[in-house]
Amino acid sequence: TGNIRVVEAQSPSIVYNGEIMSQSVLRDFPATKEAVKSLIESEERWQSLVENLPEAIQISKNGEVIYMNSAGLKLYEVDSPDEIEGLNIIDLAVEESLPILKERLEDLEKNGIVEPREITIKTLKGNKKVIEANSASVHYGGDKVVQTIVRDVTEKKKAERELIGLSTRLSTLLNSLNTGVLMEEPDRTILHTNKQIWRLFGSDLEPEEMNGENCYSLMLDVKELFESPQYFAEETLKMLKNRKPVNGQQLELKDGRTFERDFIPIEYENTYLGNVW
Repeated sequence: TGNIRVVEAQSPSIVYNGEIMSQSVLRDFPATKEAVKSLIESEERWQSLVENLPEAIQISKNGEVIYMNSAGLKLYEVDSPDEIEGLNIIDLAVEESLPILKERLEDLEKNGIVEPREITIKTLKGNKKVIEANSASVHYGGDKVVQTIVRDVTEKKKAERELIGLSTRLSTLLNSLNTGVLMEEPDRTILHTNKQIWRLFGSDLEPEEMNGENCYSLMLDVKELFESPQYFAEETLKMLKNRKPVNGQQLELKDGRTFERDFIPIEYENTYLGNVW
């Protein structure tokens, strides 16, 4: 009848028709009602936990959605489970994400689990969202199903695109200047330079080649080009220590040229973020 029963089992070995067999004797456990109640309450607590998780939980069988928690309904912009249960997950992905989704389903069939992957979906209201999906084959209600934990990363991807766009515009601006520019992190790691700064030192290095390098090592390499290497190094270290803006400091080179440099510290909410030369 499908009712849950808790039993006490004893299985001694016996000899029957000349063979050793196991005989099981079952009887109702004295606390059957209490045990069943405990199991039911445990299942209800688990369902409540899943339903109230901030991340979307989706369960599908043979490609069709059979369960989605409240966060999932919000993600797909639906008001009730009836609107999405029974839909094929293929129909919830945008066309460009279909090859990725189909590949994941094949990997799930072979391996039972797949690594997190970003996929673009379309909600039932027609809006596009970028999600990170982590899927695994599990048993649910006695059936083999696919459980997927879904995170909405739409805003994260948007911020990343905006940051890339800003970085590209900044690089284009810096490379168009006739002035040499070098940006470094608080630990003196080179964050960005333009071409002109390397040309000033007679180098044909490209900016990308020096990103991530240590600026202190660079100072030691170029200081001998200056009329007073010690003055150049000491002034550099003093500016870094004081973290105060310096404009128009003149430095004589051994080849007769004179450089003028500025030091611009960068701070945000009382946090030192590095500096620009």
